[in-house]
Amino acid sequence: MMEPQEIEDAEHEQVLQRVAAVDVAKASGMVCTRVPHPERPGRRRTRVWAVPATTGAVLELAGDLAAERIEKVTLESTAEYWRIWYYLLEAAGLDGAADPGL
Repeated sequence: MMEPQEIEDAEHEQVLQRVAAVDVAKASGMVCTRVPHPERPGRRRTRVWAVPATTGAVLELAGDLAAERIEKVTLESTAEYWRIWYYLLEAAGLDGAADPGL
């Protein structure tokens, strides 16, 4: 997997403190997380990285998201590729929402 890229962020209204989104494609997903910044109180940390669409990689991602205490995972996909992501993340105990692009 590629190393995550950190992006400085502006302050916005927040409902959930720890969220993730995955833009799903056929062979990979682009993952984005937003969590409280560990060293800067009141700030947020956004990380973006690519994850291969394999069972092992998605399960590893699930472990990483659980360790980060992610509260909600949102998936976006224009085809049926979202299924592996949704079912594996859900099986790992993560709360998710899928947008199958209907």
